[in-house]
Amino acid sequence: MEAQAAWTAEAFLAADQHDFGPAWRYELVDGQIIAHAAPSPEHAAILAGLTTALGEIVEIYQDELAIHIYRREAEGTWSFNAIGGAAATLVLQSLDAAIPLAEIYEFAMPEESAADVEG
Repeated sequence: MEAQAAWTAEAFLAADQHDFGPAWRYELVDGQIIAHAAPSPEHAAILAGLTTALGEIVEIYQDELAIHIYRREAEGTWSFNAIGGAAATLVLQSLDAAIPLAEIYEFAMPEESAADVEG
């Protein structure tokens, strides 16, 4: 079996994604193109149930010390809060917890942020 040549990010981004096949979405992982199927109706139902049940949704960024928090308010609307930086603290009201971002990123500190924490 022949090994496929690794794709570069530049070639992947310049290519027409429809040429890769019928999948919903494609990613480049370690030089290989990976297909993702479209979300199923079951997936949509699970997601709808989770967003109704959850009080907070947290997005943690991997390339910078940054977190986005979406909170479900009493009237059913969602609020948004962005926090960032080594001195910031993630407060999760639903868990009555406060976690410094420096602890969250302790073993995966983005390079440019590591200098801020050390210095």
